Order: sequence, then structure tokens, then C-alpha cells
Amino acid sequence: MIDNGTGVAGQSNSSLINGRALDENGSGSTADIADAIEWAADQGADVINLSLGGGGYTDTMKNAVSYATDNGSLVIAAAGNNGSSSVSYPAAYSECVAVSAVDDNGGLASFSQYGESVELCAPGVDVLSTTTEGRGSYERLSGTSMATPVTSGVAGLTLAKWDLTNTELRSHLKNTAEDIGLPADEQGSGQVDALAAVTTDPGGSGGGGGGGGGGETTSGSVDGTLYGSSDYDDYTWSWSYSAPSKVVVELDGPADGDFDLYVNTGTTQDAWPGDYDYASRSTNSQETITIEGPDDSTAMQIDVDSYSGSGSYTLTITETE
Repeated sequence: MIDNGTGVAGQSNSSLINGRALDENGSGSTADIADAIEWAADQGADVINLSLGGGGYTDTMKNAVSYATDNGSLVIAAAGNNGSSSVSYPAAYSECVAVSAVDDNGGLASFSQYGESVELCAPGVDVLSTTTEGRGSYERLSGTSMATPVTSGVAGLTLAKWDLTNTELRSHLKNTAEDIGLPADEQGSGQVDALAAVTTDPGGSGGGGGGGGGGETTSGSVDGTLYGSSDYDDYTWSWSYSAPSKVVVELDGPADGDFDLYVNTGTTQDAWPGDYDYASRSTNSQETITIEGPDDSTAMQIDVDSYSGSGSYTLTITETE
């Protein structure tokens, strides 16, 4: 039950499992954390919350979050608490949704790490939560480790309303996030918004059997090649209709690569991993971004980016009147 009148209430009425990988002091090995992530995926976890971080890139952890993602879990991780301009691992892996922390004034928390990997932000200062009995059972805590479960809870709440894959859920949370006026490297797509995530139809049907079907469509495609990690191609799309109702941007890339897709609308600023309105990032090169009622005041800016690997791809844009 969400609210039994005792302590605090969570973001959603989700079923929780705990893969304990850390000791009572919050310490643990990379191997133990990786095992817990894979175990949670094997249990069918839709969302895996990682309120932890530290150390650098390791194949062990990369393989674990890739395994979870490939098995349908959305991995959400804390950006880190040392105030630096780059995100800690495991949040920095492309498979993870990196979450920064904001205070009750809508500013980036002084401790929160930030950077181009941040995808969402959430409240993370003086959050009342459960703690150990020896510390009083309830405690006000601050950190990106507090912002992360807020985001995970909203993800669970969203799944109770909408049937989404982990990739679709990731995009939906970002598409419905609230822009609170911070730079993209501090807030990502914005502050996670539970009401918007639950009440906004991911399919854009408008709910209630609304009309609007049968509009004209047009599409275009381009083929390209990326030659290695961090290589990219930028494109612009000039609108075919004066007021498009929807645009779908699709990337079909190499099976052995990890290509990502970024889009900006309403600006002439190139999209890239550090500045984008919409993004699709998975562990492969099959990416889709759907934008309802796009801002057509400028041409759409599109970036195809290689996180790893090389190869040919096809970029397709479909616009609906």
C-alpha cells in the first residue's frame, strides 16, 4: 500500500525486490554489484535502480547493464555527488539513465555531478526516507542517490498505466519531463514529471478515441557511414507541412555497433550528446524518436552518433500532417 500512515510513501505502488550488493557501510565490489544487476534482470525487473557509483569504466559492469537492458530492464543510475562536470559510472554507461539532483528551488544541488550524460533530474535534497533502525528508521538525506529512486518510482508508476518497452519508457520519461530552466548538462531533458508521464499518451493518440487520424504523410531517408567511436553525422530536416502533427526519426545501424540518435527542434543549434531535446540511446543501433506536435519554427536538427563501433546506417524521417 502506498500510504499506510507510517513513515513515508513512495512514488508508485510497484512490487520491489532488493538485490543487496553493498554492506551496511555502503561498500561493495564491482563484481557483486554486477551480479545483483543481472540477478534483478533475471527476476524480470522492469526498472533497476542504482543509487550508487564510483570507480571508472569496467567491462564487468558494462556487461551487466547491457545484459539487463537487453533483457528488458530500464537501468536508472545516480550521476554522483562530487560536484564535478562529468557523470560517475555506472550512470555514464549509455545503457543507464543518468539522474542529477535538484533542490526545492529548482537549482542544481551543490553536490550533484553533471555533464552531457545526464538525461533527467529529480529532487535530491533533504528527502525524507527510510534508513536503518540504528539511525532512527527515518532520515532526511541528500544526494543523487535520492533523486534516482524518485525517477525509478515514476518509471514504475508510468508502467502501471502504459505498456512500454524499456526503450519506449526511457524516451517517454524524457519527452514528458519538465524543463526547469537549467542547462541540458545539468537537467538533461528536464525534471521527471509523474503527472505528465501518466497522463500523456506515448502513442500520441490524445486518449479517449480522439480524431485526427488519416493525415497525409511524407518521408525521406539518407544512408551514411560512421567510422568509429565518437564519429558522427549531422543533418537538418526542412518541414514538409506548415504544422506537422508528428514526426518519427528512425535509425537503422549495424548490428555490431552502438549508434545513438539525437534531435533538436525550434533551434538552429546542432544536436549532439551534450545538447539535445530528444534522444534515443540503447545498446544497439536501432533507435526511434517520436515527436508529437514538433516545434517547426526552424528546421529539425538531427545527429547520428557512434557510441562504439563502425558501419553503415540508414536514417529515415517520417512526417505526418
